[in-house]
Amino acid sequence: MKWSLVLVAGITAFWAAPLRSADLKEKWLYLGGSFNSEQNVSRFIAEMNDAKKSGVTHIAAAEGVCNRPDNAPKEYPDYVQRVLAEAKKLNMQVVPHVYPIGYGGAWLWYDGNLGAAIPARNVLFLVQGGAAAPAPDADLQLKNGGFEVADGDKLADWQQPAPGQNTFVDKEVKHGGNSSLKILGKGTSRVSQTFNVKPYQYYRLTVWTKAQGLQADQESFLGSSFAGSKRRPIYANLGVRNNEDWTKHELSFNTFEGGELKFSIGVSGGTGGTLWIDDLSIEPAGLLHVLRREMCPLKVTSEDGTTVYEEGKDFKPAADPGVAAKPFNGYRFDHAAPTIELTDSSRIKAGQKLLVSYFHPGRIYGSQTVISIQDPKVFELMDKQMQYMAKIWNTYGYFMKQDEVRAGGYEVQPDGQNLTPGQLLAKQTKLGYDLIKKYQPSAKVYAWSDMYTPFHNARPADKAGPYYYVNGDWTGAWEGLPKDIIIMNWYSPTSQNVKWFADRGHEQVLCGYYDVSGTDGLKKNILQWMKVTEGSPRIDGIMYTTWKNNYSNMAEFFKLVDEYPSWAASTTGEAQPEH
Repeated sequence: MKWSLVLVAGITAFWAAPLRSADLKEKWLYLGGSFNSEQNVSRFIAEMNDAKKSGVTHIAAAEGVCNRPDNAPKEYPDYVQRVLAEAKKLNMQVVPHVYPIGYGGAWLWYDGNLGAAIPARNVLFLVQGGAAAPAPDADLQLKNGGFEVADGDKLADWQQPAPGQNTFVDKEVKHGGNSSLKILGKGTSRVSQTFNVKPYQYYRLTVWTKAQGLQADQESFLGSSFAGSKRRPIYANLGVRNNEDWTKHELSFNTFEGGELKFSIGVSGGTGGTLWIDDLSIEPAGLLHVLRREMCPLKVTSEDGTTVYEEGKDFKPAADPGVAAKPFNGYRFDHAAPTIELTDSSRIKAGQKLLVSYFHPGRIYGSQTVISIQDPKVFELMDKQMQYMAKIWNTYGYFMKQDEVRAGGYEVQPDGQNLTPGQLLAKQTKLGYDLIKKYQPSAKVYAWSDMYTPFHNARPADKAGPYYYVNGDWTGAWEGLPKDIIIMNWYSPTSQNVKWFADRGHEQVLCGYYDVSGTDGLKKNILQWMKVTEGSPRIDGIMYTTWKNNYSNMAEFFKLVDEYPSWAASTTGEAQPEH
C-alpha cells in the first residue's frame, strides 16, 4: 500500500503566490480493475463516463489481466478494444500498468521461485534417519509461549507493562493448556521478549488467536526491532480478523544483520474489543519456501565449512513442492519444511552437523511479495508482456510499476558483478523503458516517483536504515530514468521531491487525494500540492488517486482544482507524512 498524506490543520496563512491550477492541463483518475468479465469491463467504462463529467483526460488503468496474458480469458482482446473505443469517444487517454515488480504476485503465478530473495546463511542442520533438518536453536528460545506460567495476571518470562489492566491471564478461554493471554483492544497493549540472535537466520512463527469485536491497527499485532539498529525483521501481518474463533496464523522472518532482537505481540491502535493469544512458538524455518534458481544457490557444508557437499551426489535435489507448483498458489504455511535427503552414496554421516545456506522470500504486510529485479527470467516476462501489450492495447502510453520495491539486492550476481540495489533497479528500469520503446516507439512512458528520489524510498540507508528487506538502499536508481519518462509523483510533503525530478528534467503529474475526507480535507490536499510545486516547471496535471475505490469525492476534488484561485487565499494547513 502507499502511505497517504495525513492532513492536519496549521496556523500559517497561505502566502500570496502565483496560482497554478490553470497550468494543470491533464486531469487523471487512478482506476483499478480486471478485464476478466463483462461486469468488470462495464463497470470500468461507467467510471470512465462518470470521470468525463469531471473533466478527466487520462485514466491510469491498474488492470490486472494484462500481467498474465497466458491466463487471459478469450474475450480479453475484445474487452480492451471496447475500453479503448470508449476512451476515444470520450477524448480520453488510457494508460495501462506494466511490470508488476513491487507487488509481484501476478508473475509469481508463472514461477514461485522468482520472489526477491533473502539469504539464510550457515543455518545449523542435524542429520538423523537419512535426512538433515534444522537443529534446535540455542539462541532464539521463546519462553512461556503457551502463557501457562504466571503469578495472577503477571506472566513469567515476558516484559508486560501494567498486567491486570489491559493484559490478563485467562484460564477460561484458551486454545491449549490451562490458560491464554487476553488483551483488551485499548490503545497499545503488548508483551515482549528479547533475544540475542545470529545474523541471517530464518524462523517460522506460529500462533493461535481468537478475537471478539476487536478494533485495532491490523498491521501492528507483531513488533520487532534490533537494539541500536533501524532494521526491522518483521513487517508481515498476522491477518487477525475483528471476530474469529481460534485461528492458526503463521509467518516467517529473517534476522538479517542480527544482534539483540526485541519481539513483541499484542494490540496497537486499539479502540475496542478483545484479543486472545495462545500457543505461540518460534522455530527454525529450515527450507520452507526455499528459492531454487541460479541466482539463489543452495550450499551445504560440514560444520567447520571445509567440505562442500554436492547436490545430486551427497543429497537429493532439494525444493519446496509448494514453491515449485505451477501455477504457483502463494507462499503457504500449510506444510512442513522439506528436509535434505541423503543419497545412498552420500559422504554425509548420521549424527553429523551441517551448515546450510540458501535463499527464501519475504512477505510484507498483508500479502505483498516483491519479485526479483535481477533474474533474467523476470526480464523475459517483461519482454513477453510488452509484446502482448503492443499487440492488444496499442495505446497512448504505459505506466511502469516499479513502486514500493521492498526487497532486493541479495541475490548472487553473474560474472562477479557487485552492483548495488540502486544500480540493479536502474538497470531494470531502463530495460523496461527500452522494451516499451522497442515495441511501441511513440508511446509515452510513466513511472511512480517513490523509488527514484533520495527524499522518499530511495533514501540513504546510513540515515534512515535499510529499506524494508533491501540489502542497503536504492541510491542511484534514478540513473535508470531517461529524461522523457513522466513522473507520477505521489509523495512530496515538502518541495524536495518535486524539485528533484524537475531539476532532472522530468515532466510530472501530481498524485493527490488519497482518500481524504470532507471539503476541508480536499482543499488542504490540493493546497499542499500547489504549495510544494511552486517554482518547479513542467507540472502537467493532477490525479485523483484512491486506494479504496472510492470515487464519490472525484467531482468535488476536480471542481476545487478548477476553482483553486478563489479559495486558496482563505485556506490554511499543511500536510505531514503518515509514515
